[in-house]
Amino acid sequence: MRNRERGALWGVFFVLYALTTVRDVLPADSGEFQLAAARWGILHPPGYPLYTMVGGLWLRLLPLGSLPFRLNLLSAALAATTLLLLAEAAYIWAQSWKMSQRASRIGWLVAALTLGSAPTFWNQATLANIRIPTLLFGAWALLALAQYYRTVSQSVEENKKAAESALISLALALGLGIGHHPSLAFPALGYALYLLLIDPTLLMQPRRWARPALAAVLGWALPQLYIPLRGAMPGVPLAVSGLNTWTGFWHHVLAQGFSGDMFAFATPADLALRAPLLGALFAFQFSPPLLAGIVLGWLWLLRRHWRLALGLLASWAIHSFITITYRAPQTIEYLMPAYLPMTLSLALGAAAGSQALANTQRVTRQLLPYALLLLLLPRFPAYLPDFLELAQDTSIRDRVAPLLERAPENAQILADWHWATPLWVLQQVEGTRPDVEVTYVYPVAGKEYDQVWQEAAAAVGERPLLTTHAYHWDGWTSAPLGGGYRYYRTPLLELPAELGYLPLDAEIGPLRILGYQIIGEAHPGSSIELRLAWQAVGSQEPAPSLTARLFAGDGTFLTSNDRALGSDTAVGEVRFTAFTLQLPFTLCPGTIRPTVGVYTVQDGTFNNLGEISLPEQVVSCETPRLPTQRPWPGFVTATGPFLRGVDYDVRGEQTTAYLHFCGPGQAVSLQAGEAAVSVKGLSLGECQTVSLPVATGARPTFSVAQPDGSQARLLSLPLPIPEAGELYIPFGDQMLLTGARPQSGEGPFVLTLEWQTLRPIVDDYAVSVRLYDAEGATVGTHDIQPGLGDIPTLKWVVSGGRFPDPHPFTSPETLPTAATVTVYERFRLSTLPGPGNYAVTFPLP
Repeated sequence: MRNRERGALWGVFFVLYALTTVRDVLPADSGEFQLAAARWGILHPPGYPLYTMVGGLWLRLLPLGSLPFRLNLLSAALAATTLLLLAEAAYIWAQSWKMSQRASRIGWLVAALTLGSAPTFWNQATLANIRIPTLLFGAWALLALAQYYRTVSQSVEENKKAAESALISLALALGLGIGHHPSLAFPALGYALYLLLIDPTLLMQPRRWARPALAAVLGWALPQLYIPLRGAMPGVPLAVSGLNTWTGFWHHVLAQGFSGDMFAFATPADLALRAPLLGALFAFQFSPPLLAGIVLGWLWLLRRHWRLALGLLASWAIHSFITITYRAPQTIEYLMPAYLPMTLSLALGAAAGSQALANTQRVTRQLLPYALLLLLLPRFPAYLPDFLELAQDTSIRDRVAPLLERAPENAQILADWHWATPLWVLQQVEGTRPDVEVTYVYPVAGKEYDQVWQEAAAAVGERPLLTTHAYHWDGWTSAPLGGGYRYYRTPLLELPAELGYLPLDAEIGPLRILGYQIIGEAHPGSSIELRLAWQAVGSQEPAPSLTARLFAGDGTFLTSNDRALGSDTAVGEVRFTAFTLQLPFTLCPGTIRPTVGVYTVQDGTFNNLGEISLPEQVVSCETPRLPTQRPWPGFVTATGPFLRGVDYDVRGEQTTAYLHFCGPGQAVSLQAGEAAVSVKGLSLGECQTVSLPVATGARPTFSVAQPDGSQARLLSLPLPIPEAGELYIPFGDQMLLTGARPQSGEGPFVLTLEWQTLRPIVDDYAVSVRLYDAEGATVGTHDIQPGLGDIPTLKWVVSGGRFPDPHPFTSPETLPTAATVTVYERFRLSTLPGPGNYAVTFPLP
């Protein structure tokens, strides 16, 4: 029976992760892993040779789907194995403490369900990475510890051989694991503490160490031979020189180039800002009830099995401290080994609770397992749609493939690490345009990164140049192409056909619009990008500006965006401008009509020089489901829909009410003062959020009407009064700003933004914050990825996740009274619009 249970557990999780495995090429390190496994390359320090060899064999033994998908699928198999190992460890400890089979099985199942549903673990289980193998070795080590405890606790002579086998298993797990990723050494200190606490005599018996020590050394050393042996061969992908030398080998394996990142943020000032992020990182993985259960489980262990409690605490604390003081944007992933002791604490606490209720009435006895299932099982259907969406995402290919496919012969593409690796995979694995040279532009100590890029561009000479970053250099004109840019020497006098612009010949004032592209799917809440190619045909004095506007099919104005063009464009010169245009959440027009206009401003006078319309675009009317911060149930008589919540965005005297409706229900219209908005007919489970301006400090009321004009009523408790400091600001259909908490004192002034994800995010956004005093003067700016760079949006893999985003400022002389927040994509610098604007300003409480 136990083997069938184990097989079922492994199989269910493998199928779940396989269904949600990413199907395509991936960026950054994941793309590097795909390339190295396909071509027996050598990965960045510390090298990960075991992963490369296993991945390479897996690709060749599993001819299923594309190569990127196959390597991603390896993580699904390793993740399911990790869960089985951890569950078995919980089961063995419970059995060793004389718990019943039923209680032990509950701990076994809770361990697998808790870690298996953690969003970051699930995400890593669906793509090529080295985090899941690290956890696998950590779980294996914990299983070996459980097996060793079972033998020494029984004090039976026949168990000596089993104890030695458990020690060898532990040593092999740690040898292989630390050889795979040295960071496992930090949680392993907690494992070693537990081992010595349960068997202090081990230190006094060196002969018992011999075979385990040999297993550890061999487990570490044998896979490392791949690096010098393969490094001695010519043409090895990703390999650096000198790997077959003593110095080069150790420099690579010990990752000495990253030594400055260790404890980079260990100062008291840094810890004061970064340590609070740990709570948010753990809360993203485990709900508040689960976190409470983890604490209660550990407290029970401390009372009844204090040695294991101390070992788990040491493992968790040491690894968490190392992670939060390490300089890297993958903090949320580096933290994963700390999930193992947390999961075990909950699992063993659940087993103990079940055991304690074993002799109670059946209803009471079933209470704990059912409560745990109610906490854990809904996490899977809640996250499944998000991971299915990520599995089908092709945005990486969509962004990099055009750079290769439309590159001229003998072109060179300059790329940062994020985009270089998928470009290499398309070239070296799929055979796309091997004639194009893709060059990784790596940071250089002592130089600004944009200076490094400019020097790399200058070194290209007369070859055609493409990049993955947006830069403005003298002597160059850049045109958006895919997810990057094609650079041309100035002056460019014709629109290049390779860019694929739709032709347009429209002269407006001193400009001729030559062509356009519209990028992105139009639906409520989404952003589309309008790209224009234009040519100067007259004097650029006064400096012209371009405006792009969106209208609904019925002529209703939706949004606009402007760009000042300057006056340095020579007559006949071709340039390119891109606009991000945000569709409102509150309506679906069916079709949209973009327009392009030109104007000048001279001596305070606005001069409209003309406007043209572009072809209409179809809009998908699938409305996004925005979360509600304040549930507020209600019902529109007599045909629905239902009100599930109301939120306010309060900015001084201006307040916007967001009302969240769900079906089933017929269409209705709501009016507040002169403003009105419509809710479409909603089917069961379909939701729509609408917004209306309301008065600040007063309880809002709305008049409701049916489609035929007859009046209806919104039945609910009186709506709450909007209060100062409330924020509800969607940025595109990606992220929601729900709060801004200022904190001042002896140290820096800190403004902590509070974000919530609206959907899984596949772009890397940065957040720029600007502070103003009461006179409107700027008193501080701060620009970084969320969470001080520790929680980049690429790791926001499920909707509903909440993340704090502290922004420290040198304490201003005057207290700031307002802040402006801008969200932009870090590679192309395109903004993610807020409602009605691209930089959202709000007062500070």
